[in-house]
Amino acid sequence: MKLQVAKILLATVVMSLMLNTSVQAANLQGLMCYGGPTNDQGFNQMAYDGMNRAINSFAPKLNMAVFINKKADKLRVEDISKLDNKNDFIIGLGDVYLPIFAKLAASRPKTKFIVIDGDKNLGMPNLLCVKFNDLEAGFLAGVAAGGTTNTKNIGFIGGYKNLRSNKELLSGYKAGACYVDPSIKVKSDFVESFTDPKKLEEKALQMYDKRVDVIFHAAGMSGKGLFIAAAKVKKLAIGCDTNQRATAPEEARPYILTSALKHVDNTVYSIIDDIINEKFKPGLRVEDCSTDGIGYADNSVNNKALAKAEPLLLDANAQLTLKAIKILIVK
Repeated sequence: MKLQVAKILLATVVMSLMLNTSVQAANLQGLMCYGGPTNDQGFNQMAYDGMNRAINSFAPKLNMAVFINKKADKLRVEDISKLDNKNDFIIGLGDVYLPIFAKLAASRPKTKFIVIDGDKNLGMPNLLCVKFNDLEAGFLAGVAAGGTTNTKNIGFIGGYKNLRSNKELLSGYKAGACYVDPSIKVKSDFVESFTDPKKLEEKALQMYDKRVDVIFHAAGMSGKGLFIAAAKVKKLAIGCDTNQRATAPEEARPYILTSALKHVDNTVYSIIDDIINEKFKPGLRVEDCSTDGIGYADNSVNNKALAKAEPLLLDANAQLTLKAIKILIVK
């Protein structure tokens, strides 16, 4: 009897050790590389939320570390390559990571690399680029601005003039405004920073002073300055990436018309889900209106101005979903 009990206990211990080894073997180490602070109330914040949702869902299989890039568009390969090379996957936010990850992916074939906002398929088996259709996001913002402007003068303030996503957002914005009324004029400017709200506030006030009555920003944390300016002059503003009315100062919220949405949180979560479940697919993945990766914040309940443009927005969103509108990049 004692011998039988001993055998059962031994079998239990062996099984326990096998299970523990299995769990440890299943653990994945990921690294998320941010272009600036995680709490920017926009693109980075949504990615951070998606990452944390994945951590909570897949614990204890998933471990995540964070790297904050403070060099904006001046990041080098060495800045990433000197980090721990034991990561199973690395996610970079922004197309600045594409040339860096392309070089690292060749030398680290067992590591999966993901560029959020990358726009190329380099044909590498361990590199995925996710492109959000910024033309569509800008187009919806342009329809919202075009449908509400009283002066037929609207504005755009971006983070960096040479940034691909900013170029496409501006092109889409112009196209969306033209879709509503070809006579609408679009003024544009750039802060050359994602972390300078004061500078953007000054530029926004200058635009508002020139008969512009709606401004769309695509400048990360700098965009806070737009909402401060809009509240001061009681004119309209459009946010970017997430519904920024929810995080703006109370006094600015009545003037935030809508926000052009990129569902970065859902995308980050689904990519990590694919990696966990061994369904990772390299190449190029496009998120747009048809995949529900792009949209706009419906603030019509608390913003009467948006209600005026709502029919136009609904129509534009439907047309984009059906691929019935072709948006061209305007130089």
